Amino acid sequence: MKLKNKIALITGASRGIGEAIALGFAKQGADIFVHYNSKHELAEKVSVKIKNMGCQAWLVKANLAHPEEIKNMFQVIREKTNHLDILVNNAGFEFGKPFWEFTSDEWDSILNVNLRGAFLCMKYATQLMLNQKYGKIINMSSIHDMVSRKGFLPYCVSKAGLLMLTKAAALELAEQHIHVNAVSPGAIYTDMNRKILDEIEPQYSKEHIPWQRIGESEEVVSATVYLASDESSYVTGTTIYIDGGYRLNAVRK
Repeated sequence: MKLKNKIALITGASRGIGEAIALGFAKQGADIFVHYNSKHELAEKVSVKIKNMGCQAWLVKANLAHPEEIKNMFQVIREKTNHLDILVNNAGFEFGKPFWEFTSDEWDSILNVNLRGAFLCMKYATQLMLNQKYGKIINMSSIHDMVSRKGFLPYCVSKAGLLMLTKAAALELAEQHIHVNAVSPGAIYTDMNRKILDEIEPQYSKEHIPWQRIGESEEVVSATVYLASDESSYVTGTTIYIDGGYRLNAVRK
């Protein structure tokens, strides 16, 4: 088991890719802090699944747009274990419209969660990891850290910022034996979006994805497990793109 005896915090773990990563880590032996904001019932179900695998699970609630709630979440982690081996910054959100119609509050709402929230989680996780001279930080980005997407300018900017946050933090933390990497998925099936994606297949893949299919969440999980495990002991400041080659097409319709 690649993550046996490791303790991980996964933000946005109540559903979607976050849930898949939480369960994938537990399958590899990790104990999990399951973060959620508003979906307590869903987070509880994830927690039960993890415990049924023989691992420990703790629920932690925080609105990542609010710095004080992030600080309080890490205080709970200190009280529960005072130890953290792995942070997966998975939580984020988006909505789209022409960029000139975004208000400053809407801009802030996206950047505060996707970028500032990730930074603050890294900050507090690092403070725990420095004590043990070991840690794995994984930022869940998007192909839109590299490829622009019409109508989603703030989201693209937040993910591009996360890409540099990953690199800059990796440089600072290398001497402390803390790895910082990113995973950037493309179009990925989850329980939430499968029906919507099925409606646009196979035309979407034919037009946009060289590999000619939409990815599965397990393909994101396997890459994330690799970065969280000791198998990636010489990998830091790197982004793994899981997109079937989507980013290789320069022009988007």
